[in-house]
Amino acid sequence: MFEEELKLERRSSNILPLLLILGLLAVVIGTVIYTVLEVKEGKKAPTSGEAGQLVASALQARRPAVTHFRTGTLKPMPGDQVGEPNYRLLEQAGMVKVQKGKNGTGRVTLTPQGEQVLASIAGIKQEKNRDGSTTYTVPLAERKLVAVSGVTVERANVARVDFTWEWAPNQMGDLFDATGPAVMKLNMWDRATLIQKYGADLFHGKPEREAVRVWHTEKGWVLAQE
Repeated sequence: MFEEELKLERRSSNILPLLLILGLLAVVIGTVIYTVLEVKEGKKAPTSGEAGQLVASALQARRPAVTHFRTGTLKPMPGDQVGEPNYRLLEQAGMVKVQKGKNGTGRVTLTPQGEQVLASIAGIKQEKNRDGSTTYTVPLAERKLVAVSGVTVERANVARVDFTWEWAPNQMGDLFDATGPAVMKLNMWDRATLIQKYGADLFHGKPEREAVRVWHTEKGWVLAQE
């Protein structure tokens, strides 16, 4: 009886190291497989074409630069008065005619040239106000992809896309270009007001640099929601 117990004890002592070795091998093999798969997945990166399409769609989804003004008989409103520089800019460009009244009132009418320019711009919004005036919200420029400058894999299924974009102004955007000839005729304070309140910007400036992250999903590469 004692001998049988001794044999069983010896067998148990031999099996235990074996089980430990097998367990250790399983951990090592699992780690190797996971690492190989991770490296393999980490090597995935969108092509320049794929990245360009994603960035172009993202830029298109952003709101364009806009300006606003009113026509009709105008009463002073916060942030929109006949004496503001946007009306002077439009008048100098021959797009509106401004007749100033008393106490900040006035009348603004579109000229035939102004009507022609507005008719050539898509996406203009008109809103009739209670005082009988009409507010025009006019797009000035949209963002346009210039180039994808780099695609860098950061981790598995995640990549960073570096790119440059520039403004694509319409005729109204050319007028509201912050360094354009029309705006530069105004004084420094008026130029600052046009930038802060009426959408003027460097529409003919150098391309801007940005970066976005993209994720690889079952449906392909998509923009990361950050």
